[in-house]
Amino acid sequence: MILAVDCDKECPILKSKKTFWKSSVEEAFWIFRDGSNDIHDLRPHIWDDWADENGIVAKTYGYQIKEYDQVNRVLNDLARDSSTRRGVIDLWNNADLPEMAITPCVYTSVWDIVDGQLNVLVTSRSCDLLVGGVFNVFQYTVLNKLFARHLGVKPGILTFVAADAHIYENQFDGCDQMLKQYQVLLAIGIIR
Repeated sequence: MILAVDCDKECPILKSKKTFWKSSVEEAFWIFRDGSNDIHDLRPHIWDDWADENGIVAKTYGYQIKEYDQVNRVLNDLARDSSTRRGVIDLWNNADLPEMAITPCVYTSVWDIVDGQLNVLVTSRSCDLLVGGVFNVFQYTVLNKLFARHLGVKPGILTFVAADAHIYENQFDGCDQMLKQYQVLLAIGIIR
């Protein structure tokens, strides 16, 4: 699955099902701003099932960001040289995989500035479309807007690539309801 979003013109959020967008943003801040892997630092209970008895999700996501100062490195590199092709955040660390509470689903993002706009290419190895996909696309749209503001450029295109996009069997009924709701919203002009 490949999805492209113009982050300067839209902020995608599903209207045909309840979407916990505030939890999505909180999770993104927990990972990318705080570099945390301690669930006690996160109000939504998104990661509780993967935490150890101390509430730590080992060397997953936030640990990779903080340990290698990845966000600051990317922002500093882009601020110094807007044509750099080295704006990569990589959450897949082979050496740490055995110690990760969960193998990263979204594992890389590549940030670049073209014609005064910040673009990002996000790669996901596995994407649960109705939960993780909704969260991740929204998170990276928000991150694109925040990074762009920090760098003094416009938000650009988010390209989200999922190698394995799927819907679980226990989500089929919810998916059917969501599609029916989508048709209603489309018919009354709430969405286009």
